[in-house]
Amino acid sequence: MTEFASAPTIAFDIAQEAALAANRAYDAGDRASCELLSAMAAPVMLMVNSPFDVRPAERVPLAMSRFDSETNVCFDMLSPEYRAQFVERHAIKLAAVSRQIEAGILPEAYRLPESGTLLDQIIACAPAYDVMTDAAWEPGVVFVPKGLELEQWNALLEGHDLGGNRWSKGVYRTWDGYELFGESTGQTNGLWDIAIISEAERPQFVNVSKDGHGSGVQEAVQALKRLPHVAGQLSSEVIIGMSCPTEEMYFALQLGRLERHEPPVDLLTWTMGRSDVNVAGARASLYFNADARTELIRSVWNQMRFYFRDDGIRPAVWSEDLVAVV
Repeated sequence: MTEFASAPTIAFDIAQEAALAANRAYDAGDRASCELLSAMAAPVMLMVNSPFDVRPAERVPLAMSRFDSETNVCFDMLSPEYRAQFVERHAIKLAAVSRQIEAGILPEAYRLPESGTLLDQIIACAPAYDVMTDAAWEPGVVFVPKGLELEQWNALLEGHDLGGNRWSKGVYRTWDGYELFGESTGQTNGLWDIAIISEAERPQFVNVSKDGHGSGVQEAVQALKRLPHVAGQLSSEVIIGMSCPTEEMYFALQLGRLERHEPPVDLLTWTMGRSDVNVAGARASLYFNADARTELIRSVWNQMRFYFRDDGIRPAVWSEDLVAVV
């Protein structure tokens, strides 16, 4: 089981990162995000002579990431809820990644970039977030580390408190060694990407197969056509595939929830994956879930024409999808 820092240390780390983010929100004029983050940062902001205090008369100026005025204007035009979620989750993720690097789970190269460095990605994903919000798909901002080995994902996803004296056990995969199709477009550089993924307890669209069969196909395809990266696509199979998360996206979704002490999704359901694998010459689809019995995040394959009443599509987009759109 992975050993992490003590609870007080973790709380202080998160509060300190939130304080830094609150300063950036204050300087950007985003009072809603500043107030939200200030509450998270109270343990360090209330210290005597704290350099993190956001009150302008007393605050010591902090070094910030600078970005061009056009990017700044675009960020200010995003919805307050979206901005606040990005800033809050970035602060939590920054502290979590720092602990993972110190524990030797992640190499130093994977240190999470400052929020300003990720603004182009978060701006690119904004239309997808808005579509999912309007559709009540419960979208969440997910920070996705790219190019990790399965052993690294296993270390990241084990040892989290699930409540009731239960702890996450890591990952389980059934398709090692199989040829994989469609996992990444490779259109963006860097070790981190941002995804917008439905964080509902269950998939949004069920009774749908990867190859476009099932009683729920028509409803799913009509709704998913609103996502910016599938606009103009005519094939139901293509629209369905492009709207599903990759394995990296799904693992990152579950990891983020565990780091925020939120329960995993898909405890009783399966989410269809974007990628396919070659199984004995036949194309099969990936499926993911968080198994409540084994406490493992599972990545398995199933037949392309498989569909079921509780399993299906969890809408997902990352900035790679939107490079050619924005």
